[in-house]
Amino acid sequence: MAKNRVALPIDPELPRLVRALTETGVLLLQAEPGAGKTTRVPPALLDSEWGSRGEIWVLEPRRLAAKLSAERVAFERGGRVGDEVGYLFRFETAVGPKTRLKFLTEGLLIRELVRNPELTGVSCVVLDEFHERHLHTDLAFTLLRRLQAGARPDLGLVIMSATLDSDALSERLEGAQAFRISGRVFPVELEYLGASEAWLERRVRDAVVRALGDERTGEGNVLVFLPGMSEIRRAETALLESREFRATGAELSVLHGELAREEQDRAIREGGPRRVILSTNVAETSVTLPGIRAVIDSGLHRRAQISPWTGLPSLQTRPVSRASAIQRAGRAGRVAPGVCYRLYAKGDFDSRAPFETPEIARTDLVQTTLELLSMGIAEPESLEWLDPPIGGAWREAKALLVRLGLASADSADTSALLTRAGEEAVRLPVPPRIGALLLEARVRGVLGSAIRWSAELLEGELPEGDALRLLEGSAIAKSGWGVGRVMQRLEKLLGATGDRLPRGAEWEKALRLSLLRGFVDRGGRYLSARSEVQLGTGGTVPAVPGAFPSELFVVIDAIELGRTGTPGGGRGQVKIRVHSAIDEDALLEIEPAPITEEVEIRTEGGKGRLERVLRWKWDSIVLSESRAPVSDESEAATILAQELWKEAAFWGRQERFRMLQRRLGLLARECPEQGFAPLPDAEVRE
Repeated sequence: MAKNRVALPIDPELPRLVRALTETGVLLLQAEPGAGKTTRVPPALLDSEWGSRGEIWVLEPRRLAAKLSAERVAFERGGRVGDEVGYLFRFETAVGPKTRLKFLTEGLLIRELVRNPELTGVSCVVLDEFHERHLHTDLAFTLLRRLQAGARPDLGLVIMSATLDSDALSERLEGAQAFRISGRVFPVELEYLGASEAWLERRVRDAVVRALGDERTGEGNVLVFLPGMSEIRRAETALLESREFRATGAELSVLHGELAREEQDRAIREGGPRRVILSTNVAETSVTLPGIRAVIDSGLHRRAQISPWTGLPSLQTRPVSRASAIQRAGRAGRVAPGVCYRLYAKGDFDSRAPFETPEIARTDLVQTTLELLSMGIAEPESLEWLDPPIGGAWREAKALLVRLGLASADSADTSALLTRAGEEAVRLPVPPRIGALLLEARVRGVLGSAIRWSAELLEGELPEGDALRLLEGSAIAKSGWGVGRVMQRLEKLLGATGDRLPRGAEWEKALRLSLLRGFVDRGGRYLSARSEVQLGTGGTVPAVPGAFPSELFVVIDAIELGRTGTPGGGRGQVKIRVHSAIDEDALLEIEPAPITEEVEIRTEGGKGRLERVLRWKWDSIVLSESRAPVSDESEAATILAQELWKEAAFWGRQERFRMLQRRLGLLARECPEQGFAPLPDAEVRE
């Protein structure tokens, strides 16, 4: 087979690595950037006995990394993607009947385990860039180790990263062999530009101009790491408006996971004019960009987490770990000596966490719980996790799946952990909320609109406002190629040919009920008099005043604003970006209904009489309340006994309660003319 490849530092070590995996079944590999682990280890396994036993699967944390790695390996082996080497991830695949080496995202492995629990036909799985510790990374590791200990002791497992914490992993993987391999990394000089009050895009502009004029970078390209698309757009504008940058003659391109193919090719192509590439952290690992001599590191990235005081999931901008900063700097030393400009201070770097906090410790587990339930695993906490989540996280995730109509409330029956909708939702390449929404929309005759809306939410950037208004012609953002791709895939999976209901009041109600199904736990009430939002998750928070179409709504997207009105900066206001109005009566039209009844017995206005308070609630939001006195003396006595017992039990004074009970009983028997009544005990329980 013709091969288009150059020698890499890892090449002489490949026979030893394959042999070690054969001996132990588990291999830990820490290889510096440029060593060639991603493009050389998987094909070496394919050409060995492992390849003769079955397919080799390589898990990558990002879609772009999976795609580019597959393309590179196929090129080096003289073939095309989709033949011997292929890739697959959500909404896009390039595999064929001859494909034996597959690069896929971590979430795809979990879906394959649902379909093929023993991974029949797969001989070895490689977990690449393991240091990133995404939720699906940890889940894949846990399930693969479970397979090795049970039905598949012959399954090979390779764990790789440039900054792997191999010592900690070796303690967990008894008998596994660990290897450290140097990369062909040229020296990279570090410059710390320190903190600044200037806007990030201005600091990036100045750093880019500085790098392009630095003799140490030669005529090499410049790679800029920014946390997200909004920062990339602002930096792009600042550079294009800069006379100093335009005078350099450098070309500007961007790189992120949602780019169209031709734009990706432009960013990663070899040759051509000198380029400045503005990128998210997709370029941090597994993606080799040609000719990079300078890296500008903002020190920031976006990561998913749950707000501890609103209960709403969001993407937060946070400092990267030292491991990620080292990965980024290494991009500048692949082809020649380079320079990394860090837009922060040396002390800032030294104080950062050595590795990223595992995602399992900071995000919700709803998707993971749905997948595990589909495998018949009713108690995820019983699995051996590298880092178990905080207490109660699995229970909360299961409760939400029940509310979404995807899981059964009876977890004792392990043969029916999921509802029929849940069994279908786990096969859809979308989060559980969106799956529940789409399945509800199909029943209600508005699936076409729901697919369009969901695709915009998943792949686009929805403009602010009421969710349904976004579907009215010019109000919706212009769809990109990713949105169209998602729509086509969902239409194929769900058999959608459009809406059965025509646009109108009935159509609007059906779509709002579908949105309610997917976001049933995110109720909100806009208190216009105080410019506040009462959240169903608990509490009332300041809100940016907005044109809410009704008092009640579901929160679909929200961001926290600092005291200055900008994202971050401590607790300030909550801005509801996307919401959907909902009528109170509509809360009774989905199953299970989110409205609950609460009864409270309390003293009436200090008069010594008891009253019953009946509330109808949507989580923490009180929809209605009524009060009535407790007129029956027997019932009042029983209620009083129960409350006294609760108080006594709380303070550990149960014997005092029993003593009071005996004394009142004696007085009732001996002095009936005084009106004493015994203290009931029929409903009192320890």
